[in-house]
Amino acid sequence: MDHYTTGWRGTAARQDRLKEAAELVIGILSGLKHLHSLPEPIIHGDLKPSNILLQGDSPRLTDFGIARLIKTDQSPTVQTDLWAAGVIFYELITGKLPNHETEFPADMPEGVAKIIAKALERDRDSRYSSAEEMQRELRLLFGSEEEQEEEPAYVSHPPTSKSSSLEWKLLAGFVILVAVLVGGYLAVFKNRAPDPAPVVTASGLKYIDLKEGDGPTPRLGQRVQVHYIGWLANGTEFNNSYKLGRPAEFPLGPALIPGWNEGLQSMKVGGKRRLIIPPGLAYGQMGRPPVIPPNETLTFEIELLAVKQN
Repeated sequence: MDHYTTGWRGTAARQDRLKEAAELVIGILSGLKHLHSLPEPIIHGDLKPSNILLQGDSPRLTDFGIARLIKTDQSPTVQTDLWAAGVIFYELITGKLPNHETEFPADMPEGVAKIIAKALERDRDSRYSSAEEMQRELRLLFGSEEEQEEEPAYVSHPPTSKSSSLEWKLLAGFVILVAVLVGGYLAVFKNRAPDPAPVVTASGLKYIDLKEGDGPTPRLGQRVQVHYIGWLANGTEFNNSYKLGRPAEFPLGPALIPGWNEGLQSMKVGGKRRLIIPPGLAYGQMGRPPVIPPNETLTFEIELLAVKQN
């Protein structure tokens, strides 16, 4: 997977959210794989968030009201369900539905974009041939463990033609409950606003304000108290004051790297900011061995707690 200094690989938290979305889709594909491999294969035909029950860490497919056996060329096919899985994956990551000209965020990992693009191909024959194929590529990309062979329980099985009227009524009531619960859960993904585009200064420093402060702004020579986390360009965390259990305190001035001096002087106490610092404003060609390689772009999230006079 490509490395990024911002966006999907900008923080460990965002990487975790991306992996969680992928694992959810891997679980959905397990359910589809089971349906499609039955002696009389079943196409769900109406796969969407409201038809997915999150049970523990595993999704369970529900509502087979329009599920059909594969019969004719005009019926929904395996690729219909895989297209729906691609739509759900895209929506979990971007917070919006794809359109006819699907656009991928510039900072989306290339491997993820390729998987979604193949699932959403207009030509059915160009999509994945099976849920297992799409699932395999996701597992390889995210390093997920292989599922156990005896695990077919990703599906709340559709009733057979011999199901009683009571079973249908119970299923209908269950589906309504699922729609409410899953709809609310997935709204967290759908309604989450994407990070704004970073501000780029004349020096080449980039920053994104994660929280606006309302206190004083520090000046050169003043002492600041901050909490911070630092990442290398590959997403590796190399410093974290929260884990140390105490904030850092130091004066603004020559002892700091230029990116910190510039970034802090436009913050206000109470604010939180992500700084993307190019090598020339960080540790340059020398780096800071063994922790920071030469010519490394660094990402920091800084919380400005206080400004003090020297």
